[in-house]
Amino acid sequence: DAERPGPQGLLIESFDVIREPRALVSLVVTVSNSGRPFRQLTIARRSPSAFQTTATFEEGENVIVATGRTPDGSRMRAELHLVIPRS
Repeated sequence: DAERPGPQGLLIESFDVIREPRALVSLVVTVSNSGRPFRQLTIARRSPSAFQTTATFEEGENVIVATGRTPDGSRMRAELHLVIPRS
């Protein structure tokens, strides 16, 4: 359940503008909880366009940033703000 604190599995996939899988040569994923400094997560490649990791979320705002490079050198970046309600 993504709206609970604790470890959560993440699947990060890359797509082009027509929603076809887009290969990445590298990907960096970072997470910040409640305004703390960002820390880099360990990731595992599942396919040329898909990666998996685990992030630990906390109550409050959690920010996940994924930055990748395509084979042609283009940079792709996505940022997600996930707010977990305080109990």
